[in-house]
Amino acid sequence: MNSSNIAVIALVFLVGLVLGGAGIWLFGRRRTPTPRDPAPKPPSTGPSFRLSFIALPGAVALATIVTLVILYPLLPAEIAFRFSSSGEPRGTIGSGLFVGLMIGAQFIVVGLAAAIAFGIVNMARRMIKDSPTAINPGSIIWLMVNMLVLPQLIVAFVALDAAYYAHAETHIMTPWLFSILAIGVGTLMIIVLFARSFTETRRAK
Repeated sequence: MNSSNIAVIALVFLVGLVLGGAGIWLFGRRRTPTPRDPAPKPPSTGPSFRLSFIALPGAVALATIVTLVILYPLLPAEIAFRFSSSGEPRGTIGSGLFVGLMIGAQFIVVGLAAAIAFGIVNMARRMIKDSPTAINPGSIIWLMVNMLVLPQLIVAFVALDAAYYAHAETHIMTPWLFSILAIGVGTLMIIVLFARSFTETRRAK
């Protein structure tokens, strides 16, 4: 994963956070009742943290860690971990250090997901506090948190591909190609899911 991939992922993530924050504000803001409006509902206490927000990054992390632990005894002392766009190795690293870094990266992503979930939930509670039309924007919060799964999947693929390359001296798919495909498909899915969440939230309101 080169600097260009990282920049694109960061941009997608920031855009997603902005869209999610705008969605929470838009659908949670106070609306002035009109004569045709029904009686206002009691104020909502707002959303709360749920384990389902981080279930997906947790599952990806668990699957990656278990696979690396199983494959570790089969790895040579040194493995290639950096590759050109054509799949040629450009650098090696000790297998123990590599596996440790990849496992650590998965724990970091899950920790970041939990921190972001708590932060967004607290922000949402403040933004829709005492709103008579407030709803629980759980789907938007879930989507904002799970945008981290995109870089997490790329890191997981890099780890598993390096282990596979050390054994077979060929790639499942070049990390560069996988990164491009993951970023493209992930961006489209984020746009579609945000649009769907906004539509469902508007109907619920």
